[in-house]
Amino acid sequence: MTFCKIDEFGDVPAELTTEGHALGTVVSDNCGLADVYNRKQHPDSRIDAYIFTPCGFSANGVIPSVDFDTTHYFTVHVTPEPHCSYASFETNVPTNQSGKETAEVVEHVVDIFQPGRFSVTLFETKPSGEDFDLEHYKKSMRMDRIAGYKRVDKIVHDLDGYDLVFRYYHRIGFEVGREACSSD
Repeated sequence: MTFCKIDEFGDVPAELTTEGHALGTVVSDNCGLADVYNRKQHPDSRIDAYIFTPCGFSANGVIPSVDFDTTHYFTVHVTPEPHCSYASFETNVPTNQSGKETAEVVEHVVDIFQPGRFSVTLFETKPSGEDFDLEHYKKSMRMDRIAGYKRVDKIVHDLDGYDLVFRYYHRIGFEVGREACSSD
C-alpha cells in the first residue's frame, strides 16, 4: 500500500488522496458538515468524504470518546438526482460529548441540506425511576420544534429502558402533495 504525507492527518493511503476525496473534503468543509462536531473540541476526529461521478456525496466521520474507550461516528449520504433526491445523516455521538443538544445537531444538518421533508429516529433513554424529569421532557419537546419545519408525525415505541422515537417533519411552505421521487 502506498502512503502520502498529508500535513493535517499524517500518513494516509494514496487512494484517499483521489479527486473524489479531495472534492469531498472541500464540500464537507465548505457546507458546514465538518463543524457538526467541532474539530477544535474533537481534535482526534476524522472525516472521510467523497464526491461521486456523476452525482452523489458520502462522508463518514469518527469521533473518539472523551475518555478514548470507544469511538463514535456520523455518516452522511446524499444523492442529489432531480427525479429522486435523497439525503441521510446518522450519528451515535452522545449529547454529553458533543456539547450540543440533539435538536441543535439536527438543525445544523437540516440547515446544510434544506430538505422539503425529513425524518429523525432517536433512541431516548428513559429517566430512571418513577420521578418526572423536567430536563428530559424539555429536550424531548425541543425535538418537536425544529426551526423552519413543522413536525407532522411522532411515533413512540416503549422499550425496556428507552424509547424509540420517530419524528417526521415538513418544511413550512413545502408542497405536501409532491412526492420526493416522482418522475415528473
